Amino acid sequence: MNVDKLLVELEAISTVLKNPDLQTTSPVNKDVDQIVERFHELVEEIKLQRNHFSFQNQSSKKLLIELSTLIDSLISDCGIKLDLLKFVDQIKPLN
Repeated sequence: MNVDKLLVELEAISTVLKNPDLQTTSPVNKDVDQIVERFHELVEEIKLQRNHFSFQNQSSKKLLIELSTLIDSLISDCGIKLDLLKFVDQIKPLN
């Protein structure tokens, strides 16, 4: 997968996460807000590293693992409202 395609997918997720209804459905609103904020920070980091981002690079892998962990947390915290993000599980680097 190329970085530009990944960024398009992450921007789509970011758009969904900006919906205030997602935060209000969770009993742990503060945690969800922090997770969403961190997600946006990681997306910005990937944008900044776009020219040097590599799926073989350890720091790039760490970013992707953290993004995956954040998405998993959001799915469990917000429940069904984030079911539309399940396609993210299918995003994998080409080897």
